[in-house]
Amino acid sequence: MENEYIAASAKYTAEWDRYFKIAANQQMKDGELWKLLIRQFVNKTDDCDDGWRGEFWGKLMRGGALVYAYLRDAELYEALKAAVLGLLATQEENGRISAYSKEKEFHGWDVWARKYVMLGLEYFYEICNEESLKTQIIDALEKHAHYIMA
Repeated sequence: MENEYIAASAKYTAEWDRYFKIAANQQMKDGELWKLLIRQFVNKTDDCDDGWRGEFWGKLMRGGALVYAYLRDAELYEALKAAVLGLLATQEENGRISAYSKEKEFHGWDVWARKYVMLGLEYFYEICNEESLKTQIIDALEKHAHYIMA
């Protein structure tokens, strides 16, 4: 019975390894994909249809952080770090990080997308191994949350 459990566990682990490596290599390490997701916050693309494009950065970052925690792939970490730095560069002076313009904020899916921005940053924070970047993330999260609450 124990040998069957070990064999099943090894097969399960090998399958997860394969799936996680595919996700990391075909999606999460794709710098162009991250740039596209970050452009949503620069170009305020959700204005046109009260869309939810702003949520995808956070969803992909959440997945990327979980895959990194499993694989410990240094190249994946660097891709995720670049995506965090890219997103942080879109934060406005007042703390806003949104794919909506100020004129259309809090309409449509804006709050939902901002939640995913915050979750994505929090998930990266958990795997982050650089204290200065962790400080930047906390500062950005605090400013962003304070702006929303105000």
